[in-house]
Amino acid sequence: LPTSGLWGPSFFTIGDKGYVVSGCTDGTNVTNVWMYDPEADSWTPRAPIPVARRFGAGFAINGKGYVACGLGGPHMNDLWEYDPVADSWTSRADFPGDPRYGTHYFALNGKGYVGSGNTGSSSGLYVSDMFVYDPVLNSWSSVADLPGLARYGTSTMTASGRAFVFGGLLSNGQHSGDIYEYEPTTDVWTLRPSIPGATRTYAMALSYSWEGVIAAGKSGAGVNVYDGFRYLPGSNAWTAIPDYPGEAGWVGATLAVSGRS
Repeated sequence: LPTSGLWGPSFFTIGDKGYVVSGCTDGTNVTNVWMYDPEADSWTPRAPIPVARRFGAGFAINGKGYVACGLGGPHMNDLWEYDPVADSWTSRADFPGDPRYGTHYFALNGKGYVGSGNTGSSSGLYVSDMFVYDPVLNSWSSVADLPGLARYGTSTMTASGRAFVFGGLLSNGQHSGDIYEYEPTTDVWTLRPSIPGATRTYAMALSYSWEGVIAAGKSGAGVNVYDGFRYLPGSNAWTAIPDYPGEAGWVGATLAVSGRS
């Protein structure tokens, strides 16, 4: 990435390009947006997001990118839509829950989902509610809460038409290794087998058509982990993959583009 070190950015994939939005550099939230082309292995600056933040939610629907919530001084509940053709941002309907950061977020069936997160200081208040965004109606509605203890800093994968929310820092102060499956047509959550590695927060999550990958993350105060695992919903099982070879691997951007990540 052709800029200073960046953490806590939002990110999404549109077509065969990946986008990294905002985040924190040298203690300052920035508005920069970068587009990654995996074929050219190159980065291109794009129109800045109007309001800088870190720990925001990012997802893409029908060729548009969306960034919601985050920490930008105050906690945030705004929503911005990015048009890659016009290279422009448009304000959309605010997220209806309490302003927050560190949410889970994903897109399924033409709609975006944002939930859980931290509405207070680093020690909470953590929440479990979730809302779905309809870009056609430009409106939000409430759906089923994430089960278990409230949390923030989760990681999300989508595969086989379902979403999977993993890990996070729980309201009891512990890091989680559990994973919940969300079925959008029934609005039902199901607990699946925990990851066989360390519990963790802000892990990297990668989504493919029929499976997901969780790797790296933070597993305690100042403790980074680097191991990785594939999760296959069809067999409801985890398998180990090689360790992530890069730096800390937490609160970074993860992009799955053209079958690669």
